[in-house]
Amino acid sequence: MCLIHNNNIYILIFIILLLKYVHQYWGVSCTESCPHCENNYKNDWHVFIGCEAPKQVWQVAGLWDIIMDAAAAVSSFAECIFQFLCRCSKQMC
Repeated sequence: MCLIHNNNIYILIFIILLLKYVHQYWGVSCTESCPHCENNYKNDWHVFIGCEAPKQVWQVAGLWDIIMDAAAAVSSFAECIFQFLCRCSKQMC
């Protein structure tokens, strides 16, 4: 099953990024620390790649090597996701 073809990754990324802005709009206070490791600044890179919790999810899904290859070739989180999607579609579809 191809993750890219079914748009699962796109939907997941959209929902996660949207939640932060919805919380801010409604005045829900969110801490700047990660809820999993509680010691790192919570930014896009950390939430999807840097923390141990997403790393385990990527590993279980069998995608960690693709993520790490994509991360090594870029300088921003957006570029990393784009590279990941390109590499994923080439290897899985």
